[in-house]
Amino acid sequence: MAIRIKQRQLSPHITIYNPQLASMFSVFHRMSGILMVLGVSFLLIFVKAINYYSSNYAFYSLGFFFLDYLYFGLALCIALILSFHIANGIRHLIWDFGVVGFTIKEVFLSHKLVILLCIVLFLRFVGLTIFSL
Repeated sequence: MAIRIKQRQLSPHITIYNPQLASMFSVFHRMSGILMVLGVSFLLIFVKAINYYSSNYAFYSLGFFFLDYLYFGLALCIALILSFHIANGIRHLIWDFGVVGFTIKEVFLSHKLVILLCIVLFLRFVGLTIFSL
């Protein structure tokens, strides 16, 4: 006697779901926190490796010639991720107080403000890094 297994269809929510802006910003906020931890950890390991192998002049000169661009690029990526995380974190703190930001119009305005503040903070970090402003 064979048991018949009924083939059930998958729920169509995966194919018809349109991600909302607020949920995407929440996901990116969590991802930016994880990426900051990984990026800073890699940066610290990189600096420690350069320090550890500094007695070997060939590795030392190679590290400061080629890997300097990697270090600078990683620092810029961390600055961009950090600026988004800070800007979105400020918005979440405002939402936690529950005073403003819950109507649809205010939510879309807060997304635009987060992106604007992210750009301003990133440019400030770049100004501090490159020009020491």
